[in-house]
Amino acid sequence: MNEIISTIIFLVIGFVTGGLSGLLGIGGGVIFVPALIFLLPFTGLEISQLTYVALATSLFAGSFSASGASYNHFRIRNLYFKEALLLALGSCSAAVILPKYVVKVYPETLKYILLVILILVAINMLLNKSDNSDSKFKIPASVLPVLGFLTGTMAVFTGLGGGVIFVPVLFYLYKMDIKKAIGTSSFVVAATMLSSSFMFSRIESDISSGFYMGYINIYVGLLLGIGALIGSFTGVKLFNKVKAIYIKKIFSVFLIIVILIILFKQ
Repeated sequence: MNEIISTIIFLVIGFVTGGLSGLLGIGGGVIFVPALIFLLPFTGLEISQLTYVALATSLFAGSFSASGASYNHFRIRNLYFKEALLLALGSCSAAVILPKYVVKVYPETLKYILLVILILVAINMLLNKSDNSDSKFKIPASVLPVLGFLTGTMAVFTGLGGGVIFVPVLFYLYKMDIKKAIGTSSFVVAATMLSSSFMFSRIESDISSGFYMGYINIYVGLLLGIGALIGSFTGVKLFNKVKAIYIKKIFSVFLIIVILIILFKQ
């Protein structure tokens, strides 16, 4: 692939993903992972290393978009700091402990885990017609670190930042307003992705092509991350103008498209 064309492609993918990060409270792994699985082979990466590099680079790039989105949501006071810290306590613990085990899991298994998570979230978002939780049950704040650890575990094993799970957890189980749930999620996602990408960078790999730190392709990750950081500012601006119910529908359709892309690649 021509270097100039590839640079533009990665920047554009990053920008679009960053916009969705600001709009939906996600880290962007749902776009980055399938995009990287498709594009990284053109950089000369061996197929046997593809899934691991896609996950690690996705987490690295997503940390840019999630951090930008988190900053902007904090600036407009659209997050609950206490709940964010409690969730981050659990998710960051998982992010620090688990990356060294991810690279020992059979690559196809990781893809199946990712598909199951995306399908469940897409169905839930598509069928739910309310922007408020009608559940009478609310978990106590003390449970949030445990949920954070479980979500962080799935984030590390799939390359997602956890936003596709954090938002439903805060909305359905903690009964948080959907927009506050998105803003709070962005903070936790940023902390999770920063922690896990750092750990992936410390794992010794035998990849010989390109500029790598551990399993992270630094060049590709920076291009995606810079584009995502810029896009996250646009996403938060759109966030204030779009009704929550429409955000959920956009998210569900987006996830269905991603699922189809991953299935086609398999």
